Amino acid sequence: MRLLFIPIFLLILVISRPAASQNLKPSNKSEEKVIQMIKTLPEIVADNKYMTKRGRPYIIYIENTAGDLDNYYHVAVSEDNGSKLVPHFRFLVKAKTYQIYYVDFWNDNFKPIPLKVWRKRKISM
Repeated sequence: MRLLFIPIFLLILVISRPAASQNLKPSNKSEEKVIQMIKTLPEIVADNKYMTKRGRPYIIYIENTAGDLDNYYHVAVSEDNGSKLVPHFRFLVKAKTYQIYYVDFWNDNFKPIPLKVWRKRKISM
């Protein structure tokens, strides 16, 4: 009986874990543009090179679309550590103007920080 239980448990475990890229693809041209904007930020490009060398390239996806919570796309830049997606950066992109803001969730500061301000802070750290 125990020998039958182990393969069934492993099968359920594999099936229940969603693929990292499942449901993370942009669903329209605006979302594609937003992801491309974040993907090409120099800070993200540099960090992604480092993460890729470690075997964990970034996955960039929209957590909330504009209109769901507010008028911003909520974008996460995360690594797949094998069991879950771990965000490294979070950005807000204004739906109408495509203006980018950084969200400092690591320090519990959820107030949007303009990209220019974030870059100055990042350099001075």
